[in-house]
Amino acid sequence: MMWAYALEGKELQAIDVASLSEVHKFGSKADWLWVDFLIPDENESEILAELLGNEKAIVNDIKEGVYNLLYMYTRYEKRYDYTLLSLPFVDIEKELEMHPVFVIIKKKMIITWGCSHCPVLMKAIFRTLKEYASEGMKTDIFFVLSRLLREVVSLNSKTLVTIRERINKLEEEALHKSGKKMLHSIFELKKQVSTLHRLLSLEKGLLCDVREGIVPNVRLNEEAKLVVEDSINNVSQDLEFMDSYDRGLDSILSLLNLGSIHRVETSINFLTIILVIATIILVLLELIARSAHAALI
Repeated sequence: MMWAYALEGKELQAIDVASLSEVHKFGSKADWLWVDFLIPDENESEILAELLGNEKAIVNDIKEGVYNLLYMYTRYEKRYDYTLLSLPFVDIEKELEMHPVFVIIKKKMIITWGCSHCPVLMKAIFRTLKEYASEGMKTDIFFVLSRLLREVVSLNSKTLVTIRERINKLEEEALHKSGKKMLHSIFELKKQVSTLHRLLSLEKGLLCDVREGIVPNVRLNEEAKLVVEDSINNVSQDLEFMDSYDRGLDSILSLLNLGSIHRVETSINFLTIILVIATIILVLLELIARSAHAALI
């Protein structure tokens, strides 16, 4: 699926694009253009490659998930006349899953490329853009970029709620039971926390580079900078939460360790009592035996 968005006066126009000529024709009437790809098919991949200057190799590599520089984490790279950014967001069910969103910044054009998890994300940006345009407020490709960054940060923040709930559940379970299964759950969650912490750290680094104008082809106006600044503050807060989550998991491990020590002590005390009773019985038996022997003499 491929859509193009452009402003006509105060109204945001949207078309379902089927060819490169349609993109150029639609964009020729606008000051700037947003082209959004959702899991591009073969024809749309060719259009995307042409928009990037016949970059078929990189388009194929991204589709196949082998363009590792950008695929896993938040990064950016200058290529020819455009800048390519990766803005993955995460969700967590049984495991932590990353959903990459690629953004291409060209002169007066922004191209977004998402997966099947991205429609809600893009719709949120579209609604904000439409509202601003209808009120006659200034918008451009950096408006779209700054809102996209904020939405990605928001989605990643929601994942932290799920992690906190899982930690609370583990804390409750640790009071009643332990074992290999419990330890596996804790260490698995610690691994997810570590991965998300790395992602958020890189995300913050990218946001700071965007704000400071270090990212090639990205020059934000003051309003967009404020949006990015707000996102940076949110990520900083999320990183503090992640640190507290890791400490919380360490506390559960300490609780399990203390529980194990207590169980060992209980077992030792129980064995000691049995040993004392057995010793007393043996002494009594020996005394009885001596008495019987003395009576026979």
